[in-house]
Amino acid sequence: NLHQLFFKLRDEFGQTFVIVTHNEELANMADRKLVMIDGVLQN
Repeated sequence: NLHQLFFKLRDEFGQTFVIVTHNEELANMADRKLVMIDGVLQN
């Protein structure tokens, strides 16, 4: 699975990825999550 590869690379090599998704489960796996509503980043 491509998503698992992202997190493996992050953990093993300290890589940073920006992932844009509507998948809440995937978003919750991230170290940091930003939410955009109507084109505006929310706090």
